[in-house]
Amino acid sequence: MLSPDGRQLAYALCDTVNGDYGGPVGIGSVDLSTGTKSILVPPTKHHDLFDLINDIFWIDDQLIAIRKIALTDGTPYLADAYDGEVINVSSGPKQIYKSPEAIDTFAKLEAFPNDDHTITVVDGKSWIVNPYTGKIIKPRELPPPKGIFSPDHTRCVRRKGCVLEVFDLKTGKVPCHLDAPESSFGSGCLEPKIVWSTDSSKLAIIIDTTKKDHRVFDRSKLLLLDLEYE
Repeated sequence: MLSPDGRQLAYALCDTVNGDYGGPVGIGSVDLSTGTKSILVPPTKHHDLFDLINDIFWIDDQLIAIRKIALTDGTPYLADAYDGEVINVSSGPKQIYKSPEAIDTFAKLEAFPNDDHTITVVDGKSWIVNPYTGKIIKPRELPPPKGIFSPDHTRCVRRKGCVLEVFDLKTGKVPCHLDAPESSFGSGCLEPKIVWSTDSSKLAIIIDTTKKDHRVFDRSKLLLLDLEYE
């Protein structure tokens, strides 16, 4: 994931987190001007289970992520309960929000960037949070849109039923949409991988199709969406 200024590339460090299923357990970065590599969040275990990383995104020059830390041994692969926190990876990492109660593996702790340089944390309720200090500015009255946000925080691409749509955060309109692939549990298509260009004008979407067992890749299709093209 490129930083908004295009100078840093953040990437997930992955390992097996649930049997043979992989997932993000750490975060690294590359300084594209020097090629210097850094481990920002090293893979760490509690109760012999990896910390789980979710919802990685840039806001200004700050990298934000959700981290879940196992509180129990649980099953062989997943804990029964986790500490859930939002971390500013660029500042330590530094905890800027923590769930008041333990959460389970699939709890809806989420974080989103806002176009006013704050973030929204959804943890039962929605809160507007300063990403530098962690100070809760105010509750959010309306639920935030869910999706993958553009680097300039003016648009997000989200799934709505059988459609992928681009949502304009300023106007509330949907300038374009396309049919989304079926779930991997139904037709043999995996969820699409979506990347914004650094100037927020284009989308690259990779759709992987699989064979019948849903594990072996058959082929991939690349879609390029130019949002500035009339």
